[in-house]
Amino acid sequence: MISYRALGWKDESPPEGHVARISAEYAGGYVLLWPQGEVRAVVNGKLRRAAKIEATARPTVGDWVRFSGTTEVLGVAIVELLPRRTLLVRRAAGSDSVGQAIAANVDTLMIVNALDVQVNVRRIERFATIARDAGVLPVVLLSKCDLRHDAATLRNDLAEHLPGVPVHFVSMHDEQTLAPLESYFGEGQTVAVVGLSGAGKSTLINLWVKGQALATGEVGSDGKGRHTTTSRTLHFRAKGGLILDTPGVREVGVLADEKDVASQFEDIETIAERCKFSNCRHDHEPGCAIVEALATGALQEDRWSSFQRLTNEARGQGATRKRAPKRQ
Repeated sequence: MISYRALGWKDESPPEGHVARISAEYAGGYVLLWPQGEVRAVVNGKLRRAAKIEATARPTVGDWVRFSGTTEVLGVAIVELLPRRTLLVRRAAGSDSVGQAIAANVDTLMIVNALDVQVNVRRIERFATIARDAGVLPVVLLSKCDLRHDAATLRNDLAEHLPGVPVHFVSMHDEQTLAPLESYFGEGQTVAVVGLSGAGKSTLINLWVKGQALATGEVGSDGKGRHTTTSRTLHFRAKGGLILDTPGVREVGVLADEKDVASQFEDIETIAERCKFSNCRHDHEPGCAIVEALATGALQEDRWSSFQRLTNEARGQGATRKRAPKRQ
C-alpha cells in the first residue's frame, strides 16, 4: 500500500475521509490515486460550474481532491478541490488572459530540449518563468548530449539567459549523465517534465518508471517529434518520488505578472537600478543604464528583447489572475 506521504501529501497528518490525488485525465473524467489503489471519477456539478467562471478552478493532474463513495463504486464524484501548494499555468492558446492549468502540486519542472535540433532559449525562458511564477524549481535537461560537442559554450549561453537555473546534459544511453537527476526525487517529491515532442521525455520517463512503459515516437526528417503523450499523467516511482508527464507543446504562453518576469531577469533589473531617472523608459533618456549596457555589450540585445516581450505580455494581461502560492 502506497502512503499518502509517498504520493506527495505534505502535511504531517494524513487526510481524513476519501482523499486522493489525480493521476490522469481522460475524456469525461479522471483517474484518482490513493493508498487503497485507483478509482475513476467525474466532477460534481458545483466544480463544473466553478470551472466555467474560472478555468483554473477545474481539477487537473497532480491535484488533491475529496471524493464521495468508495473504490467499489464505479465513477465516484469529486466533490472538493483541496488547496494547491503550486499550480503551473500557461496562457491558453488564442487567449490573452485565460489561464490553462498544466499541473498542480509540483516541486520541480524539468524542461527538456533535445540537442539534435536547435536549442530554443526563448521557449525555455518562458517555461522557467511559468515555473518561478508558481514557486516551482525550473531545471533544464538537454537530451541527446552525445550529438553535440559544444557543451561548454551552450552551458555558458544558458547561464547568461537563465541565471540560477540548473542545466544538465543527459543521454538516455549513459546512466552516468542521468545519475545527478536523482537529487530532485525523494519521497513525495513531484517532478513534471515538459518540452517539444521528440525531445525524449517519454524515453526518459520509461527509464525512471519501470513497468509502466509509455508510448514513444520517432522524430521525422524535419526534426519534429510525432506526438505520443496525449494527456498529462502522474507516475509513482518505486525508488521514490513521482513523475508527471505532459504532451509535447509548441506554443508557450506566459500568464504571469511583471514581478514574476522581473525575477527571471534579475540582471536587467540590477542594471536598470543604475538609471538616472526612476521612471526611465530605457529608450533615449539621458543617463539610461540599459541603453549604455546595450551599447557596450554588457547586456545582449536578444536578452533585452526577450525581457521586453514577456513584460509586455504580463502588462497586457493586467495581472488579473491570482498568483499561485509560493512553496514554503
